[in-house]
Amino acid sequence: MSQSDSGSSYVPSDAANSTHERRTRRNRSGPTNYYAKVRGFPGYESDEDEEEIEEQANPDDFSTPRDDATHQTTHELLNPVPEPTVPLIRSIYCSGYLQVLQEPLPAPVDELFEEYAPYSSQHDRTGFGERCASENLEKDDPEGRVIHADFDQSEMEALFHVMTRNLSTESDMALPDLLIQTTRKFYPHRDQQKVLAQKISYLNALRKCLLKITNDPVSFLLHHRNERSSWREGDNKTPQRGTIRQILFYLHIVLGLPPPPNRVYHVHDILQSLRQINKDDFQYLLSVINCFKHRRRRHVCALLSDAADGLLSSAPYLLRAISSHAFYSSPDFECMKPSALLRERELGQKAYRRKTPIYHNIQSSKSLELWKEWKGASNDVMVLAWSSDGTRFAAGAAAQSDEHNMIYNRNNNLLLGDLTCNSLKELPDHRVRRPIPNNVADPNLYMTVSAVSWRGETLYTASYDNTVKIWDVSTHTGAKCVNTLPHRGRVMVMAVSNSGPIATGCDSAPHIKLWTKTSGHGYIPDVLICNPTRNVPMIPSSLAWGTQSADNILVAGLAAREDEKFRNGHLAVWQMGESTVSPLVVSPNSQNVFDVTWHPTARIFATGSTVESSPIAVGRAKTIRSLVRVYDPFRPKATWGAHITYECPALDINDVTFCPADSNYITASCTDGVTYVWDYRSPGRILHRLAHGAPISELDSNVSREQHDTGVRLALWKNNWVDQFYTGGSDGVLKKWNILRAPEDVLVENTAYFDQGIMSGAFSPDFTNLLIGDSCGSIHVLSNAPFSHGDINMAYEPASKERNLEDDGDDKLGIKTAKELLSSGKLRRHPVFGVGQGPRYDGPYASWARQEGTPREALARTPLLPEIQATQLDGSLSLRHQLEREDKKQLDLRIQGAIAQNQQRGRNKRKGSHDMSQPSIVSSSTSSLSSPFSPSSLPSRVSSFSPSIFVSHNHSEMAHQYIISLLSSDDESESSSARPSSSAQIKSEFSFPATLDSPACIDLTGDSEDEAQFLPPPPQQQQQDEQAGVLSSIDENVDWPSDQSEDDYWWPRNCDIDPNLRGDGA
Repeated sequence: MSQSDSGSSYVPSDAANSTHERRTRRNRSGPTNYYAKVRGFPGYESDEDEEEIEEQANPDDFSTPRDDATHQTTHELLNPVPEPTVPLIRSIYCSGYLQVLQEPLPAPVDELFEEYAPYSSQHDRTGFGERCASENLEKDDPEGRVIHADFDQSEMEALFHVMTRNLSTESDMALPDLLIQTTRKFYPHRDQQKVLAQKISYLNALRKCLLKITNDPVSFLLHHRNERSSWREGDNKTPQRGTIRQILFYLHIVLGLPPPPNRVYHVHDILQSLRQINKDDFQYLLSVINCFKHRRRRHVCALLSDAADGLLSSAPYLLRAISSHAFYSSPDFECMKPSALLRERELGQKAYRRKTPIYHNIQSSKSLELWKEWKGASNDVMVLAWSSDGTRFAAGAAAQSDEHNMIYNRNNNLLLGDLTCNSLKELPDHRVRRPIPNNVADPNLYMTVSAVSWRGETLYTASYDNTVKIWDVSTHTGAKCVNTLPHRGRVMVMAVSNSGPIATGCDSAPHIKLWTKTSGHGYIPDVLICNPTRNVPMIPSSLAWGTQSADNILVAGLAAREDEKFRNGHLAVWQMGESTVSPLVVSPNSQNVFDVTWHPTARIFATGSTVESSPIAVGRAKTIRSLVRVYDPFRPKATWGAHITYECPALDINDVTFCPADSNYITASCTDGVTYVWDYRSPGRILHRLAHGAPISELDSNVSREQHDTGVRLALWKNNWVDQFYTGGSDGVLKKWNILRAPEDVLVENTAYFDQGIMSGAFSPDFTNLLIGDSCGSIHVLSNAPFSHGDINMAYEPASKERNLEDDGDDKLGIKTAKELLSSGKLRRHPVFGVGQGPRYDGPYASWARQEGTPREALARTPLLPEIQATQLDGSLSLRHQLEREDKKQLDLRIQGAIAQNQQRGRNKRKGSHDMSQPSIVSSSTSSLSSPFSPSSLPSRVSSFSPSIFVSHNHSEMAHQYIISLLSSDDESESSSARPSSSAQIKSEFSFPATLDSPACIDLTGDSEDEAQFLPPPPQQQQQDEQAGVLSSIDENVDWPSDQSEDDYWWPRNCDIDPNLRGDGA
């Protein structure tokens, strides 16, 4: 470092010209004359006169130029250090989870509140624990929530004006006492106080109506009070008639005038009314119209009640509710006197002098130890998030979902944990349908969860299933997905702001989207345009919202999709306005961005990126392969470049962190297993190299470690302290460091060892619990203050099967609906034709198939038209003779298709002895079908049609006795009751007619030698059948039985076979 950069301001002088002796270092640190008067404390007038005389007598002492820049006068060296003023903050209530602080009102109410300022009566200010029990107070939020604010000076003066109509408050009494006496004199009763509060409410209503037509009500009233003025169309909006009527009504009520008549009003009526008001009333209106805009009617009633009871505070203050764990500025915790700082330095106080309660110091001194663990996630546990109360957490894991490793895909990619009940619950919604060839084991394909974020009672999760899901996690058992934000591609990154908007990064264009919540539960997406300087395919790599002081700034980093162009990327910054989104330009911005992180308190952010391929990078050393840059987006436009740059020798950076206790320190955890630490005061030198050991998993010998290894994936500052920095890497070791020590002593301890590499980690909000995820799907909870010592394993709660069926989507919705219809009786399954109308069928009904003009309520009782009934599977055979030849052929095909669709292969493969005794075909003279699908009578001259369905034994007779015939009426008189012998029963999947006089049966048991005789009829016979109107069961599309002879499904029934193998051969 050069001499000018060292911070020293000493410049050596010429020894020959020196007229005084060189003093020792100890002497130089003190004043030359201890009896000289201190500058700034002149004393009495006589001393001041003597000082002036002394200065006149020695003018050369002040006019002679100094050759030593460090030389200072005696008075300058003894300049007094002013003692800081400590804010008068005191705690008036404290419990295990809540504390209420009272502090003076620091500014007018109009500057502190945008909406309404709360005010509670003195009686209602008690019971803070019950009143604030439902408040969501962040443990790390020192601001908390204002639960009471006194009326400020302007509000009390305006209230006095309304009460007395006196514009002057000049009095020897204090304003609160003046209000007390005025209230007791004019408004002692509660009803009178309510009337006055209602009058002020009308005054606020008048102001709101005026805001509909102008932005400045006072200027509007002053301008139109003048008789020469006219309506300014350019400055004011044209009001609606309802607004005009409201303005006139409230104006008369506030000024105590009679109400206006009920008629139609116009703009000139407003001008006329303003000009008719007398001067005093108009001046009174101008003085109070803007004074109560932050108060409601109940607030005014509460103040008047306190004034009547004489309970107004002499100095206005406000009450603030914060969490008991939040740090706040008070005399007890934040004493910044110089004497106190010197004493702390002598006692070995660290550089970070923030005061904390003693129990926090005790807890932080304890070491972390393993408390809970569980194994079984889908793969590497990549992302973790804690709830605001620190009792619940969410864990997202990677999943094997590509076509080569799909066989290893498993569930538990998203888990919800609760430490109070020692439970780990599966949330299975991030999944898609597994492709058909691979869905034998599981129809679901679980996708990688890429981001999780917790805000209040809502959990946000992003996944490679192209969605962001929003969960209601108000209760652990009732956690459910309440909204889904669809994307065109995989959601790589997600960032949820404290104010509500959700930013997402997708691997398909458009890459960055901003989702804004609507009035209901929906979200509206807006595309944020990225303008990269290079035309290279990119994917989002990081996304981060600004901290509290810059929560309207969004930073996005993009990386090149192709490895050969890994140096290319883009850095984009947007500023969110009330109605618009403005891009901010930062430079450089064309590099591959690994990570983006914001400083915890300052409005700056840092990026880890590659070295850009530009002429700027030509002068860098070859050992510099990545960079850490700090940007300030709020700097002037001319200096939008990187604030400072740190050079890193690693190839890839996982995480960049700011030290929350000292902003001079910044770290970068890399894939080479090392975390690099820099000091802002010496940016050109690496302060520490915090190295981890060799990885547990085996590396590829063909590439370097930083190309194949995950490196350091955990980098956290515990309790926001500079001396407690934790890192975890692929060696499975959690290390604790103190970067204030020398490099050889920087390692404090190896806190924990794991069997697998560490992939992620997160501290709970109170820093007592550390959640760690590893590369084997395990979750570990380390704690220095566990509230229970029971089973170390967490209880796992899988997703319910009912929920799985409901969430499987449209694929199984039809199956579920069909089962419900069958069980209700609206549909029923016929053993031959399949499903049809049931006894409880209630619609819908085909009105076009019935007589025209049939009422809707009579459709169920009206029969079908004859030509429609003839085409039904269960229609009367007497009606089918009127069908045309083509219609008969189509009906034949329909019947065969229905039978083929209803077959159940592999069921009842071989008939038993009971079935063998039943006839395969029964004529119409001996049997009739009870099913609504069956005809009431069968013709005598029939051709058999064996059903191509394996039906149950209870319906086998019904299936075999069904015979199809569409003979003419002349042939219906002939009948045949021929029955085949038992050896000729139908046992195959097909049967064919041999002749028209008797049904044909095919025996496949081998008992008959006539099997080869059953051949299809000759073409001449088929032509005769078609002319006669017989629907043959043989179709050119039906395969010959010999083609399926190799697939014989006839096997004995399970009830007929003894599965036990016996030695006696039985």
